Amino acid sequence: MNPEFNYENLGSSQDIGKENIKRIEEEIDQFKEAVIDKFESEDCEKILNALDLMLFLHCDQKDRIDGNPYIIHPLEVADDLVNKYEIDDADLVIGALLHDSAEDQAYKLLSMDSVDEDLEKLDEEELQRLAITKIDDIYGERVAKIIEGLTNPDFNQMMEEEKLKGITTGRKRKFYKKHVGEAIEDSDVFVIKLSDFIRNAGNIPKEEKKREHLIKRYGPVIKEVFIPAFEEMSEDHPLYRKRDDILKELNDMYEADYK
Repeated sequence: MNPEFNYENLGSSQDIGKENIKRIEEEIDQFKEAVIDKFESEDCEKILNALDLMLFLHCDQKDRIDGNPYIIHPLEVADDLVNKYEIDDADLVIGALLHDSAEDQAYKLLSMDSVDEDLEKLDEEELQRLAITKIDDIYGERVAKIIEGLTNPDFNQMMEEEKLKGITTGRKRKFYKKHVGEAIEDSDVFVIKLSDFIRNAGNIPKEEKKREHLIKRYGPVIKEVFIPAFEEMSEDHPLYRKRDDILKELNDMYEADYK
């Protein structure tokens, strides 16, 4: 299905240091234990296969803005679904593990089996579209649809659609908020987008310039998108059981860092 990740590569794929290697190995082991404990064998095998694929795709990706090795992020998002939100849907957990795969590692995903010289000629949007098709081939239509919903749009294309000239930081923030609002209309996407968002917005850097930028980016999304969505949430939503706890977390986060 896809290449099994060699865990020894954690120390050679990027300069992540021995402490981070140990931390990553521990988090992987804890996640695998939770999956084995909570899922039937067939679903468990699919999730662990997606874990290997995620590690293969992101192991040499540049560290995140918070300084953490990139692979920690999709692992934490998936772990939130399993443990924090008590999601028992294998497709959602797979979607969480691979939520950045088409957006960040489309070429690597498509080159996994063999290198196609024609890939070099494709633009980012075309690569992402083919990557989502490949995910469909591996994990099915539902997972592919989830990944498509989680993939950030081309802001330049959105500018053209609204007949605006010049992509500014303010317009990017506006389009990002619009994208999140539209994406979470799909309850499958909502679950993963929330965990992804909280992991990002709850860990903003101390450096003043970066902090100010992220406050302006994430603050309106908390107040104007996620909080209203939870206040209006129907009882059949997969996160409804956790609604009050999540609303408190979002309000606390906003009051602490974004007000």
